[in-house]
Amino acid sequence: MTDRFLEPVTPHTHILFEGQLIHEERSKYQHIQVYRHEYYGHILVLDGLLQTTTADEFIYHEMIAHVPLCSLPREPRRVLIVGGGDGGALAQVLRHPTVEEVVVVDLDEAVPRVSRRFFPFAASFDDPRVRLVIDDGARFVKSPEARRAFDCAIVDSSDPDTPASVLYRTAFYSDLKKCLAPDSVVIHQVGTPEFMRKELADTFAAVSAVFDRASVCHAAIFTYGGSEAFVLGSSFDPSVPRRVMRGKWYNPEIHAASFALPEFWKDVIGA
Repeated sequence: MTDRFLEPVTPHTHILFEGQLIHEERSKYQHIQVYRHEYYGHILVLDGLLQTTTADEFIYHEMIAHVPLCSLPREPRRVLIVGGGDGGALAQVLRHPTVEEVVVVDLDEAVPRVSRRFFPFAASFDDPRVRLVIDDGARFVKSPEARRAFDCAIVDSSDPDTPASVLYRTAFYSDLKKCLAPDSVVIHQVGTPEFMRKELADTFAAVSAVFDRASVCHAAIFTYGGSEAFVLGSSFDPSVPRRVMRGKWYNPEIHAASFALPEFWKDVIGA
């Protein structure tokens, strides 16, 4: 039996995936589905929005992890991930040998549970350096428990036009900054600016209001409908890779090149 999944890009534009629905449940917070596709392997879908696939997850997860960690002016040791319940970004963070602790904060316990069953990279949760906290990320960063001088914060949340919108506000970034050591870095995905220009502009403005420097990098990810944008907040230039890491997608050359922006993106952020 063939099932069809339509990934919405705009209200009137969709990407059609044909495969087999192999898991479905409704958690306390969202509708969770996993499809099996002949090319993309397993596809994780939350509330009708594609989150990751086993075939091309490495592009997104390598970029959201290695760009901030390789740009740090010191070796990374403590990392906070807000969201990221599928474990993909976590798996890449753990490739950095100096990392001693990773705290992953996800709202929905069902996401890591389902991911462990269908996505091999979710085995990263078994690493002894990892602590999984089931909590609201916006609430967690306000807590004394979060004020632990993290070297890097990765916000691997759903898009800005979803219930995760609270994680894209100036107040959240202000609370998040209090969880960081000096000269640390934050990265947050902001969707595809081809279709989400306002979201990029608003997120860039919010990060700029809190951090000394806001920057944008990107990577082409077909399953997301175009070039995925990431906004970084830091006190230094994150476009310079200060240590070498190589993945299936990421390398130092890709790192530097990913900060070269199309002209219309520059117009969107006022660069």
